[in-house]
Amino acid sequence: MSIPLNIVNEITNAMTGANNGIVGLVDVLLNGIVDHAVKLEWRKEEGLAISHLDEDHVPTILKVRPSVLRSILARIAVICCAYTSQEVSPYGGTARIPSPRDPDLLLKIHFQNTSTAQTLVIFPEKKELSDVL
Repeated sequence: MSIPLNIVNEITNAMTGANNGIVGLVDVLLNGIVDHAVKLEWRKEEGLAISHLDEDHVPTILKVRPSVLRSILARIAVICCAYTSQEVSPYGGTARIPSPRDPDLLLKIHFQNTSTAQTLVIFPEKKELSDVL
């Protein structure tokens, strides 16, 4: 099963449109994560692979420059730092941030931005009482 077409279309449109650049693209990405964990991964020979982690899937490959994913990861690091009490390195980390779309949802983010690997995984999780107190 491939990632829902609407999320791929939204990400593709954000990459090719004259909108708010990387900031707008990351906003589209974070707003699109509701029910399924999503992974973005740079594949040297193919491009940017977008896939689900929840089920068997066929990744959607977008032909973009590596700098696009690196910029997305840098923006994610800034957002993670804004919502956590710990510093998140631009080279990788893990954080939980509130979903911009659903107040009852947290987004668990794990990313790596090194010379050998560029990946971003976002898991949606329902807030628990301990998260609000």
